[in-house]
Amino acid sequence: MLHFNKYHSKKIKTDEGVFDSKYEYEEWTRLRLLEKAGEIYNLERQVKIELLPHFRTNQEMIRAITYVADFIYIDHEIRCIVDTKGFPTKDYILKKKLLLSKLKDNECFIERKKGKLDKIYKRS
Repeated sequence: MLHFNKYHSKKIKTDEGVFDSKYEYEEWTRLRLLEKAGEIYNLERQVKIELLPHFRTNQEMIRAITYVADFIYIDHEIRCIVDTKGFPTKDYILKKKLLLSKLKDNECFIERKKGKLDKIYKRS
């Protein structure tokens, strides 16, 4: 079943859950095959990562800022955080910067866009 969002991507409903786009679902299917083949392991989807914890000011409680990764898996002892991206929103751009600032030595962030080369970010 297809549903459209404000960026005109089509949500895909499958037996495995709801995916934000056909490309995200295709990527999930590809990664599951890699996991079954033993190329990657601990594949997860829609993983929430806290970028900034909640805190209180004298006026109010400020909610945490979180990023939801499309996929996370382990590849050669590196924790890969993956985002399949169509249209980069302002929120995404800001959260990506916060996420990149928190990357550990054993982590990478992979930005995948259909028809483009992956951008792979690591600490330098």
